[in-house]
Amino acid sequence: INTTAYWKIGMAMASGGLPVISYQSYTNSDLKVAKCAVPDCSSLVKPPTIVDTLGTLGNNSALAVTADNLPVIAYRDETLAKIKVAKCTIYDCSSGTTITPDVGVSGDELAIAIGIDGMPIISYWTSGNNALTVIKCDDPACVPAGNTTTLVDGVGTYNVGEFSSIAIPTDPTKPDYGLPVISYHDTTNYNLKVAKCNDPACSGGDETITTLTQTTNSTYNDIAIGVNGFPVISNHDSTAGIKDLFVLACNDYACEGADESQNRFSNANDAGGRNS
Repeated sequence: INTTAYWKIGMAMASGGLPVISYQSYTNSDLKVAKCAVPDCSSLVKPPTIVDTLGTLGNNSALAVTADNLPVIAYRDETLAKIKVAKCTIYDCSSGTTITPDVGVSGDELAIAIGIDGMPIISYWTSGNNALTVIKCDDPACVPAGNTTTLVDGVGTYNVGEFSSIAIPTDPTKPDYGLPVISYHDTTNYNLKVAKCNDPACSGGDETITTLTQTTNSTYNDIAIGVNGFPVISNHDSTAGIKDLFVLACNDYACEGADESQNRFSNANDAGGRNS
């Protein structure tokens, strides 16, 4: 698509099952969006759109598609050390995009999902207190005034929350319907952790926090919800001499019990970084 794409990208499926991708242009540090014309992205609907140019942008972007099949992008402004949100009003974000220049927090290593109310939920790591934090937006562009911001894990006692990934169970027949589940890195202990929220905003301080002891030296990870309603997590094991991809299929909503199904894809060439 573009040989200057750099660092962490965001991707989701828009109308017709066609991918839309957010990324940073390494040439000028702009946030860009590409809408694919075919499922394998071998051609685009039209050239990628420059969404935001004010600052050093998009090297950590996350994209989700709302109920109207239009993208919403959370991304870091490196210049201001703030999280910004772009809500698009057209499939490729080429016009009418609403940009919230500061959702009210300083953060990094972020992820985004759409709640069952159609509003974005963002997980991220706050460098000031080394904690996993969640923003529950009350409008599509995450204007700060109505957002609910919650410190979920860490709060200065140790360093957790980097490389977070968030998923929302959407099956109304399951007990965890609409309750976010987040996988993230425990930097202090090099473990993979999971936070299972008990409300849509992860507030209240009563989330179920699980340390997945099957993994060691966990770093990059990504989470999705399986057809049984339980999380499936891909993870990069950064142990020297190993550095491979590790997959866990949980058998409960919070990945508790240290009895998850697991599979390791060994590779001598440092596989699994920035996995999805």
